[in-house]
Amino acid sequence: MNIELLQRWLALDARKRGLDSELSDVTTQMDTIHDVVVDGLLEDGITSLKISDRTVYIQKQIWARALPEHRVKLAHVLEALDMAHMIGINAQSLSALFRPDKDSDEPANVPQEVADLAEVYEKVSLRSRKA
Repeated sequence: MNIELLQRWLALDARKRGLDSELSDVTTQMDTIHDVVVDGLLEDGITSLKISDRTVYIQKQIWARALPEHRVKLAHVLEALDMAHMIGINAQSLSALFRPDKDSDEPANVPQEVADLAEVYEKVSLRSRKA
């Protein structure tokens, strides 16, 4: 048994636990101010802004999920519409169906039978990237 390696592992484990705790605190602080920052940017008509070496931007995404009480019915409707590949009804695939084409401002053309069985909402996130 190499005690030095074991001690090194224990030190790394303690550091990791401290960093996990710090990350949790930072995430909580970010979550607390997120909506206020987004609302302020939107009120000022700002969708992206360069600060120092970072670009802060607002990302909007359309998300859809099967209504819990209609999951089975939605699967049957998707199959009838020759969309059986979506029967797993994962959120990414279902949401993609509701999102407009990137090259068009036109809303997505979702069959009404599918739209009636899904909940659709917009998720607004504050993001940043290196400028």
